[in-house]
Amino acid sequence: MRKIIFLTILCLPPAIGAVRAQSYGGGSGTAANPYLISSKAHLEELAITVNGGATYSGFHFRLAADLTGITTVIGNTSASPFSGTFDGDGYTVALNIHINDDGYAGLFGCLAGATVKNTGVSGSIGFDDTDGTYAFSLGGICGSANGCMFSHCHNAGDISASVSSYSASSAGGICGYSNYTAIDNCYNTGSISVSAPSAGGICGQSDAAVIGNCYNTGHISAPYNAGGICGKGDGTVSNCYNLGNIYASVRSYSYAGGICGIDGTVSNCYNAGNISASASVSSHAGGICGYNGIIRNCFAANATIAATAGSQYAGRIVGDGSVLNCHALISMEVNDQLRRSMNADSKDGADAELSACKDASWITSVLAWDFADVWAIPAGGGLPVLKGLPVPVGNLSPEAPVAEAVLYPNPAAGEVHIRSGRPVSRVEIYDMAGVCALAVSKAGETVDLRPLPAGIYAVRIYTPGTPPQTQKLVVRK
Repeated sequence: MRKIIFLTILCLPPAIGAVRAQSYGGGSGTAANPYLISSKAHLEELAITVNGGATYSGFHFRLAADLTGITTVIGNTSASPFSGTFDGDGYTVALNIHINDDGYAGLFGCLAGATVKNTGVSGSIGFDDTDGTYAFSLGGICGSANGCMFSHCHNAGDISASVSSYSASSAGGICGYSNYTAIDNCYNTGSISVSAPSAGGICGQSDAAVIGNCYNTGHISAPYNAGGICGKGDGTVSNCYNLGNIYASVRSYSYAGGICGIDGTVSNCYNAGNISASASVSSHAGGICGYNGIIRNCFAANATIAATAGSQYAGRIVGDGSVLNCHALISMEVNDQLRRSMNADSKDGADAELSACKDASWITSVLAWDFADVWAIPAGGGLPVLKGLPVPVGNLSPEAPVAEAVLYPNPAAGEVHIRSGRPVSRVEIYDMAGVCALAVSKAGETVDLRPLPAGIYAVRIYTPGTPPQTQKLVVRK
């Protein structure tokens, strides 16, 4: 009998014992003496242990060096999440993670009750469709988070997904999907271009999430819901801003907004990125939210709003939603037309000059923003920035925002569209060997890609009076 009991104990899953046996780069896993992650091998060891069933709830980790070449996801299924505390201590992890099956991807795949702070991510995260059926969540820091906290995290990696059909999937710079999660003092500078329904600079889709003191500068593209901060958000967003261009395009309904694509309660935020939505049934585009947002004390300083095809719902603040005390740039064009308004509670907000949007006294008196503890005007002048976070490059210009050309969809098959603040006079498409594979004069807004084989290209876009812009394009057949 004693021998049988002994063998039974040996056959138990090693998850709990493995947690206490690991040493990593030092430490004991307590708050005062966390496990140290100082090499790629240590991070892979953590991934293997978590993916084997050890959640590390109550344990603490601290990054002790910048890491590169990371291809392993920590917590790769919803049944094996990480639940501890991870402190990046200001270091950055360079990822090269690409999945081709249902799942989660990021530095962490799934988090449950975890805390992640002071962590940076670079590199790339991607999903490639192989069988036409999928469900995934992609994020720089994590794919999916349930009951978690993020603070002082950032993503500089590019996130992409190419799929043949749509499902309930999402992608975000910090988190792809979040449920009852708080995200504070985080930012994204990476581009997000996915064929998943929802994408956002901070979070692709949120349920009952609280997002505050965050910003995005990356360009965001998704079929249904695209937002500078959150693509689809059933939660609150406050004290955030977006500088990236936002685009949503699909066959039926699309929602694009500078802060949220669809839903969400938004306050004390601004957007300076151009917004475009295109869908056959209805297109919703707004400087702050595309549709169904509750928006208070915000301003939109972008150059253009466009809702094209189908029924068009476009507003300087929201395509369709509730607005209280918001303002918008007087020079903004909505569907290629200037739109004026003196009603701060309308979907277009009240007119505002660009100089007012850069004036702390005007913003404080009109919108009641906190310039003592939260916001600041950069030393060189410009739109407001968040105290305690890096100032984005290009935010100091005293001139009006310049519209950057956007290619959509991207990846593309058959044809690609160009959205620009100026007429497109010429397009040149170069392959990766530097050979011009296609040149189109008087290109307009659509380029026929049928002569090109599948591959990765550099597209040079010429517009009168401005230097040419170059954008990456993926062509699929």
